[in-house]
Amino acid sequence: MAATPAITKYIDDFIKTEPNRYLVLLSTKGAMESDVHVFFNNYNKTIKINNKKSNSLICVIGAHNVIRHSAGIVKCVSFYYFTKYDHDFGLISRNYRGESYTSITMDGKEYSVNSQGFNIVVFDKNLGSIIDSVCFESTQSNSCIRNPDYKGTVTRSIHADTKINASVNEINKKLDNLECELTNLYNQNKKLKDLIEIKSQQMFFLHIADSMKKGESYDDARLRFFNSLPKASGNLRMLQLASK
Repeated sequence: MAATPAITKYIDDFIKTEPNRYLVLLSTKGAMESDVHVFFNNYNKTIKINNKKSNSLICVIGAHNVIRHSAGIVKCVSFYYFTKYDHDFGLISRNYRGESYTSITMDGKEYSVNSQGFNIVVFDKNLGSIIDSVCFESTQSNSCIRNPDYKGTVTRSIHADTKINASVNEINKKLDNLECELTNLYNQNKKLKDLIEIKSQQMFFLHIADSMKKGESYDDARLRFFNSLPKASGNLRMLQLASK
């Protein structure tokens, strides 16, 4: 079946985007041995197939790892029941003597498309619900059937979320750079303010020293300078009184 790369890409759209968010449940119906081998090679797993023509296979994938898999245990029937994230899951794959059947349930409700090929159901841990159900058919190359209960916008939403997350990360990075620049400007402004204060004090000292009369001390010259200034009035006088 030539659809195996499409299956891997479909799963990776979930698992690689947010590894700890999605649980991918897979059950085959009449999948061929070579297809299964190719599929598992993509996830660095080795599995023994009992029947060279057809076989049963169930698989649970999360964080780009095969968490659980089973193939052709008894009379080419594979099954796995487990409880996780407060939900009961069940997977069945039967391919025996011309009888093919697949089932993927959550809390007793059937979600599998139950078509020939790789039936896949995706569980979203954050939402606590099934968000997609598809089947990559083995009868037609790269043909994908979606459960009519789903609109086919899931993977596009994931790519959109990825772009949004990338944009948010870029904005956060720019904000961090801007914060750093503002901190540098604040420090430079503080240094400039301190320098102006020092220069102002030096200029005042030089002015008083230059205006000193013969025999007059610096303190007397300074006092004479301030006494010569006009008395404050209005708002300036209010400020003086408030500062006392």
